Amino acid sequence: MTIAQAPLLHDTGESWPAHLVFTGPISRDSGIECAVEIAARAGLQLKVACEVPPHDRSYFCEIFVPMLHSNPHVQWLDEIGDRSRNELLGGARALLAACDRSGAFDLQVVEALACGTPVIAWADTSAADIIADGVSGFVVRSTDQAVARIEELDRRAYLSRYRTVIHAYDCATVTVAGCLRGREKVASKWRS
Repeated sequence: MTIAQAPLLHDTGESWPAHLVFTGPISRDSGIECAVEIAARAGLQLKVACEVPPHDRSYFCEIFVPMLHSNPHVQWLDEIGDRSRNELLGGARALLAACDRSGAFDLQVVEALACGTPVIAWADTSAADIIADGVSGFVVRSTDQAVARIEELDRRAYLSRYRTVIHAYDCATVTVAGCLRGREKVASKWRS
């Protein structure tokens, strides 16, 4: 089965999900505070599911927990397993990618895209390099832009664009795989 043939979790009903997801680490520089602000301004629930690194426990206890208690639209889910994470991501309006500018690869972004969920990524992050701006999500430079882009998300248009992009990736994958098989055939003839 190709990626384009995989069922998208967003494709199960007519309503557009009413929550956003943040799965990046809970740390001073992860962007969780921006994610909470964006969700509040967009009038959407924010579901937070991630681990808290041991060196960031004090930030979690001193900053995030009070933020959690003062914002009824934020739900803490702790770290969750693969199946639950896929259901969470697939049922979200968008993933708010962490704003880590260290260049670390954002697997959470790939997981969200694989579930058919658009990603709001911060400019100058590795997540922004993965996103096709306006197609598989949006690249933003401010919380104002993030809120505006979330309000622009249209379910049917997004799924249509998303399927087109995934089909192109599938075609490229098939083409690359064919080229590699052909190259291996030529190489094996040379070896014998």
